[in-house]
Amino acid sequence: MAKPTTYATLFCVIASVCAILGIFLGWKFDSVLLIMLFLIPTIVYEVYRTEGKSTKYASWGLLIIFVAEIILLIGNIHFDLSQFFQADTKYMQ
Repeated sequence: MAKPTTYATLFCVIASVCAILGIFLGWKFDSVLLIMLFLIPTIVYEVYRTEGKSTKYASWGLLIIFVAEIILLIGNIHFDLSQFFQADTKYMQ
């Protein structure tokens, strides 16, 4: 069961509004980074509230990968996974 929080509903509403606002602003200004920054409160709240061994690891993993993606975007770091995996073809959609 999730950790009891007195203001859980308020936190969820604030995190949801923040996420929706970030998605809207990111779409309007064509910025993935803006969307990701506005989603951080939602992910942090998820990490706080999850229970259970595997779900806690999954939440922390999501936060770590999310922060790594933000760092790659801010640092303008690009790498080619097809070259890393030595694939002769790559498909883009």
